Amino acid sequence: AFDPSAIYRHLRQLEAAGLVSSIWDTATNGPARRVYSLTFAGELFLGAWAEGMKALQALIDQAMAPRSAPTAATPDDGDPPTT
Repeated sequence: AFDPSAIYRHLRQLEAAGLVSSIWDTATNGPARRVYSLTFAGELFLGAWAEGMKALQALIDQAMAPRSAPTAATPDDGDPPTT
């Protein structure tokens, strides 16, 4: 089951790591709410993570690509193949 509190727990961890920052928004009616933004370090981390995912996808695509059937090997003893 999905635990909504896990999102905020992860956001607090990201904030502690300097990857996101937050402010309290009190401009709206109702209770104050926390608004999160990526920091410059967070943008760099996200970009590197996305590049890593692209590289992983390329490896998966390569592994899943159809392979051609191997060709019959010819003996390498200097003699022509016999029929």
